Amino acid sequence: MAHYESTRFSRALEVNAIYTIHYFEYFRGYRFKGEAHDFWEFIYADRGALAVRAGDNEFTLRQGQLALHPPGEFHSVATAGSSAANAIVVSFDCVSEELRRLCGHVVNVSMNERALLSGIVNEARSVFANDLGDPGSSAGKAAGLSARSSIYC
Repeated sequence: MAHYESTRFSRALEVNAIYTIHYFEYFRGYRFKGEAHDFWEFIYADRGALAVRAGDNEFTLRQGQLALHPPGEFHSVATAGSSAANAIVVSFDCVSEELRRLCGHVVNVSMNERALLSGIVNEARSVFANDLGDPGSSAGKAAGLSARSSIYC
């Protein structure tokens, strides 16, 4: 019998659950006062620019960038400048020290990673019953939200 060497994989990141997947178009002048919760969340700027507050840090996300919020961190978002902005917001459960080192920083997303994000949004649209942004609700309209069906790469 032949002998084969195996390759062991490490699990630096393991997502245990997904709570939400949203694709938002924030109208010019949109401002979300903020929240904190007991799970991870990332916000990705798909188009335009977003002013993000993450704990004591404030920064601007431009197209192709994301920010990561750890559990318990207060965070808020607003459009930056005089244009609308589109964003992907995903919240999830994960135990990973690797993720913590990315918190408080703007992360540039590669074209391959953008394609993966697009796939996540498209898959979510085909699986979930809502439109991922709930702009049709009176609360969504009042908040200045609308949904789109594709992401800009």
